[in-house]
Amino acid sequence: MEQTEKLLIGIENVLRIANELINEMADLQAMKEDYIRLKEQLFLINLQELNEKFLSLLWINVVCVKQQRFYIEKKKPLKKSEEKP
Repeated sequence: MEQTEKLLIGIENVLRIANELINEMADLQAMKEDYIRLKEQLFLINLQELNEKFLSLLWINVVCVKQQRFYIEKKKPLKKSEEKP
């Protein structure tokens, strides 16, 4: 009977450890899914920040080009009037 009891205790321990491993695997899977979700969110945040920076630089460039055109147009009449006399 002692040997049977020891065998049953051993089987119970194996089943308990197997159950703990299954729970650990489930926890690891949940952590993996959280990691992937957070990684995607970080990517989207970085993408949005880069997009905002790009649009800001693009707008600055547009403003600079408009200012250049304005100053070029302002200088043209001056050059024409300077050439005539």
